[in-house]
Amino acid sequence: MADQEIQTAPVVASATFSDNQNNIVTVRLIPHDPSSSINPAVEMASNDPIHLKAYGDIFPIVNIERYERKLEATNMPYLFEEDSSKLVWSREFSTDSFGDMRIAGIGLAREHGRDVAIFCGTTAGRGKAFGGAFTSGSHADIDGFITKIDADDGKVLRSVRLHTLPGYTDEIRGMCIDHDENALYIVGSTTKYDMTPIEVGNDEVLVYTAFINKIDLETFDTLWSREVREISKKNHVYGRRCSIETNISGKGNVYFSGIVKDGGQVNQNIESFGEDDVFITYFDTNGSYIFLRQFGSERDDHIITMESDWIHQDGVSIGGAVLSTGSYHIDTSSNFDSVDFVFQVTPKNNIHVLFGDLPSGTKAVMMSQNANPPPAELKVAGIEGIIAISLGGLGLVISCLVVAAELIRNHRKRKKVEKFTKVPGTENEEKDMILVDAELKEEREPKSKSIRSLV
Repeated sequence: MADQEIQTAPVVASATFSDNQNNIVTVRLIPHDPSSSINPAVEMASNDPIHLKAYGDIFPIVNIERYERKLEATNMPYLFEEDSSKLVWSREFSTDSFGDMRIAGIGLAREHGRDVAIFCGTTAGRGKAFGGAFTSGSHADIDGFITKIDADDGKVLRSVRLHTLPGYTDEIRGMCIDHDENALYIVGSTTKYDMTPIEVGNDEVLVYTAFINKIDLETFDTLWSREVREISKKNHVYGRRCSIETNISGKGNVYFSGIVKDGGQVNQNIESFGEDDVFITYFDTNGSYIFLRQFGSERDDHIITMESDWIHQDGVSIGGAVLSTGSYHIDTSSNFDSVDFVFQVTPKNNIHVLFGDLPSGTKAVMMSQNANPPPAELKVAGIEGIIAISLGGLGLVISCLVVAAELIRNHRKRKKVEKFTKVPGTENEEKDMILVDAELKEEREPKSKSIRSLV
């Protein structure tokens, strides 16, 4: 693929090496149609689910590159300038069927003395860099994937696919890494949990439920998963961001945020603030629920960024998370570059407005909830018993394994073998998400797939 074509493709994610600030890994999505008007970054920031296409205006190729920058070359636009940076390596991966994909993020970690990069996203296609072969050939079957590559040369080390059952959508929209816990968190949404469709106009649609998975960074084994859903099961809830607790007293804890659509509620003790609200929930290192809050303006709110709170007091991080959000009227065009509010969420279940002017009534409700945190009664079900399956045969074998996994789930539920973390005021349900290992054997590359050697 021509360098000019790569240069014009949007950078959708990047990560900087902690021990070498001049080295950076970038991720670009290469469109099938060079004149594509789709901005995947804006699409991923929206309050809507991912709509992947089977053909036409799609992004079937991901380009990952590592650059070594000079001290003065800190801006992304100058990465291709020969006097400001050096391209160390560049690799491109496409699905075997050139299915559409979106990238949720990339992070760096150390493993056995070497640097590795982990990227994740959602695709309608298949391939060794996207979780391997899969049972369904339908482009309506959208699944998440997590892939680990060697940061020294870009070669794939491991890839897994996150899915529930064929025909259901499982999308990944965010990730964060806890280096102290050697853990990867992925967040997103799925339609599998509540299988009864709701009527929207003349159509029937499945309700989205937000989820967060804690995954072993080295083995990709799932340690625990949790879901957040709307209490009436009639409104979508989307997982969007996560961040790691920085206060030493909460080591290993994680914050998980997302969107509650159309006036829905995720905590029966907190009413909606308007149209689309933001939620944030806090879990300890074992996945035990600590608190959940819902907040926002009187309009539709969307999450722009979420970061760990590094504010220090007496030399110690106070912990928490900082979210920047935008709000807009439903009948106007969205401006996802505009930050309207910045919220600070503390480990003690308080939310402070660092930037932006909320209506006095809305702010009063939020301050009242800070003083009297709502009880821990919410619709969050624990997801235990997540199954990892290694691919070893044809799609028929995998289909049988998926069916077997569902039978095992039902059997365990009847026998009550699994133990769940009890959340006060809720009914815990057993839900299975399946991580499928990719076969990392040599595969015949698609003719239009380009893997560029080290530079």
